[in-house]
Amino acid sequence: MRYLLLLFFAPFVFMTQYSCSSASAKTTSIDNTLVEFNTYKESNPQSDSVLVNIESKVENAFIKSISTNEMSHIEDMYNNLKDLDKEKPNDLIKYWMAYTAYKQAICYIKTGDKKNSEAMCDRGVTDLNEKEKMNSEDFALMSHILSFSIQFQSGLGAASVSKKVKKNAEKALKLNDKNLRAYFVLGSNDFYTPEKYGGGKKTEEYLTKAIACDKQVIKSEYFPSWGKDSAYELLIKHYIKKKEIEKAKETFREAIKEFPNNYMISQLAQKLI
Repeated sequence: MRYLLLLFFAPFVFMTQYSCSSASAKTTSIDNTLVEFNTYKESNPQSDSVLVNIESKVENAFIKSISTNEMSHIEDMYNNLKDLDKEKPNDLIKYWMAYTAYKQAICYIKTGDKKNSEAMCDRGVTDLNEKEKMNSEDFALMSHILSFSIQFQSGLGAASVSKKVKKNAEKALKLNDKNLRAYFVLGSNDFYTPEKYGGGKKTEEYLTKAIACDKQVIKSEYFPSWGKDSAYELLIKHYIKKKEIEKAKETFREAIKEFPNNYMISQLAQKLI
């Protein structure tokens, strides 16, 4: 009965989540993660416990590794997901494997280990490429990982990766024009691109669109919600850089109201005095 209900409600899920101007069959067929996961739960009612509140679990493991310089916490998180995917392959698990690999890359770069940090970026990209079909969130995460990996490139290599960042983010928005993570990645990429290479021109536009989006179009403890706090942080920094202090203060007030415990945002207060 539950499976039949899933089949009945699936079309409405797609219509709710993906309201792009072109509601094509391609969009419906690609953005099917929710149906895939619910089908997975039907046959594995006990083995999905690791995915409950998965983003918070990854974040907790990440913080432990960062604070202790001990990579085992975040590595164990990745291995748990990898084992679960081996038991019953599922595209949603692969998304969180890639996201965890990205967090591993950050942990390694914090210790000065560029080699392993780059390897974790490669791991995340590989995990996403192993998915049968990539949806809007997959393209946004792919773009985010590639954006982080630019630091390991130089010259034409960096320019090539930057183009891939933009291409993947645009694919994400083509499938879901309300994906805040795609707008955030585009805004972040533009923010960190030097002005002499055209950076900074669209930062405000992209980040403003990002913070205007909901963290999740479909509320779920299994789906990503990251990015909005970081979008606020970068937008405030952008206004400060441009000496648009009133805009920075207004954005800061909005940000601190929504994310009162965010350390990175709260630290910007002293720059607005």
